[in-house]
Amino acid sequence: MTHPMMIKWLGLTLVLLHAGLHVHGSNDVSDPECWTPWFNRDDASGTGDYETLSDLQKENPGKICEHPIQIEVTTTSGDSVDSTGDVIQVSDTNTGFICENANQTHNGSCADYKIRFMCPLEFCGPEVCKTPWYNQDYSGESGDYEMLDMISAANPGEICDLPLGIEVQTVDGKPYTSTGETIAVMDTETGFICKNDDQKDGGCSDYKVRFICPLDFCKTKE
Repeated sequence: MTHPMMIKWLGLTLVLLHAGLHVHGSNDVSDPECWTPWFNRDDASGTGDYETLSDLQKENPGKICEHPIQIEVTTTSGDSVDSTGDVIQVSDTNTGFICENANQTHNGSCADYKIRFMCPLEFCGPEVCKTPWYNQDYSGESGDYEMLDMISAANPGEICDLPLGIEVQTVDGKPYTSTGETIAVMDTETGFICKNDDQKDGGCSDYKVRFICPLDFCKTKE
């Protein structure tokens, strides 16, 4: 098994490769996710290409979460679905992917496709762990500043040097996105900043943060 390795953030992009799973956070790093391996259970030699979620889960036990967040589909050669000109019957996280030959008019059959699913980060475990929640500041004079360096200094040994992700909620447990507030910074280098001046109503909510660390970091504390 390939040992997990962390490639440093480029902007707000995180890539962690381990055990065939791709863990990443895009611009929304508060909710990191992971990708399954690619699957290609069928081809268009019969009535079409049926890459259905239920069949894939049965044939690959433990490799796909029960309720995927997102689906990605390409041809087996890596071309986009749009480039094929195929009419796609289904492509979603409930059913999976279906391309039926009967629906094709350009050449009578579908291309050969492969798919993968995005799952919650916890499904990819046990490669990662999470710190406790921290609330070192509140939206007083200038805003809510949950700074990684200050939180680490106030809680020595509780946060890894290079976190893999950050999660943010209001202090009463609501997603930060529910507030509709403009967030100035939210990353694994600085932490979280909400500035009062950026808000239409003049003030930020009170937020708490926690960080995602490699599992090895947590084991050293046990």
